[in-house]
Amino acid sequence: MTDALDIAVVDDDPATLHLVTGVLRHKGHTVRSFENSPAALEAMVSAPPRVAVVDLHMPDMDGVELCRQLQERLGTRAPAVVVLSATDDGELLARGMDAPGSMLLLRKPFRSPELLATVARAANLAGPQKKVLGGWELLEEVGRGGMGVVHRGRPIGGGEDVAVKVLDSAVILDEDVATLKKELLLLCTLHHPNIVRLHAAGVEKGVPYYVMDIIRGPTLQQAVQQRPWSYAQAAPVLSQVAQAVAYLHGRGVIHRDLKSSNILLEGDGVKLVDFGTAQLLSSLRRDTQVFLGTPAYMAPEITGETNHPSVDVFALGVLAYRVLTLEWPVNPEVRDATHWSQAYARHTIPRLDSKVSVPVDVADLVTRMLSPRAVERPDAAAVVQAFSAG
Repeated sequence: MTDALDIAVVDDDPATLHLVTGVLRHKGHTVRSFENSPAALEAMVSAPPRVAVVDLHMPDMDGVELCRQLQERLGTRAPAVVVLSATDDGELLARGMDAPGSMLLLRKPFRSPELLATVARAANLAGPQKKVLGGWELLEEVGRGGMGVVHRGRPIGGGEDVAVKVLDSAVILDEDVATLKKELLLLCTLHHPNIVRLHAAGVEKGVPYYVMDIIRGPTLQQAVQQRPWSYAQAAPVLSQVAQAVAYLHGRGVIHRDLKSSNILLEGDGVKLVDFGTAQLLSSLRRDTQVFLGTPAYMAPEITGETNHPSVDVFALGVLAYRVLTLEWPVNPEVRDATHWSQAYARHTIPRLDSKVSVPVDVADLVTRMLSPRAVERPDAAAVVQAFSAG
């Protein structure tokens, strides 16, 4: 059971204020409630609570500004904050992420158990006693890649298990933390049926992380390692992956590490994971000779200073080729980023319809997707249309 906490609740909506206050008091917590931010600020500066639950949109001072002022005036004594929001106002939320301290997002409408669990996680941020990151206890490792480690995670205070991705922090400098926190939080505002849902993200003690749903199904890599798929079997999966990529591109996010092991199968659908993290961490690397991503899926130009949606379209082309043939489009003698890049730039790739039975227009499309010239590649929307045509 969670220990009793000193909690401040700030919301200009009397009904929400009454609801939140009642739920927390019923759990045994000590609660101070406020209908306006200025009064709440002065009261919390005078007597800091352990946790503050604040509404994002308030007329006198929005929740983000309230959090910033608490940090400025209280420093390390500032409370962990739970921000209540009924909208995906990523721009407003991101404005507060360059301030030090801990902030969790709880979307309205929420149920009482969700409120209690989020408050418990926020309280734990100040001083975790177990192997805890961002309010989640890290359990066994379930995956590892070039950009980090995935653990099964359990919310402090109870709740369903999640997957917690702990990103490589070796490249993160102090001046990068504000940018990293903002960008990670913006990834949490992305919602699409073919991308895994992110619950929270942040940087704690220099360690960047994000929390996502656990998907029980296999990866696409595992599903096709024994034999290639027919076009009829592969087209619906490739179409869904392309839909997810098109959505990300429309939101200004480039995946940068699209590959079969980052695609999870769940029933008849797919879930794309690791979206945006390679793009984000690449932008923070000072060593320009280190390339984040998987060489076999990298467009030739990705080893230069490029960050364009066409690199994802190239990776989609490699993915389609691999799923349908179990072969790579090229076969360099040395399998590092430089040699893969050179092979893709210099070698003529055999047409897909010379290997397997696919429609001619699909073979034409994949050839364009794998062009060494980025300007010749179609956009993700065109890929969706081709693989959805049946």
